[in-house]
Amino acid sequence: MAGFVTRVLEETGANLTPGNAFGPSKEENFRMSLSVQTEILFQAIGRIKKILQIASN
Repeated sequence: MAGFVTRVLEETGANLTPGNAFGPSKEENFRMSLSVQTEILFQAIGRIKKILQIASN
């Protein structure tokens, strides 16, 4: 997961936290802050979605 969140940061500027920072049972997860304006959050989600679509091809 650390590689994924690093890629997201480098390619989109969206900062995620690997889930394993919150315990071993969260290794397959990531977290994002919801402390930004809704529009900025939706923009970041759109950029992350593009990375996920590329990775699934």
